Amino acid sequence: MKLKIAFDPDIVALMKAEIAAGEKVVSVAMREAGTSLKSDWRAQITGAGLGTRLGNSIRRASFPK
Repeated sequence: MKLKIAFDPDIVALMKAEIAAGEKVVSVAMREAGTSLKSDWRAQITGAGLGTRLGNSIRRASFPK
């Protein structure tokens, strides 16, 4: 007697797709959070009277691009 188990949808492919979707969501969330933080920090620097040039030195970088 042989028992054969077959998964109609490929489990490995489904898991790879879920991981890729999760990575994309995390990257988008980090980009949005970084942009918000950058704007708030620039506003604090300018509000403290340190000038817009110093505030504009604040940058956001995310990897991979």
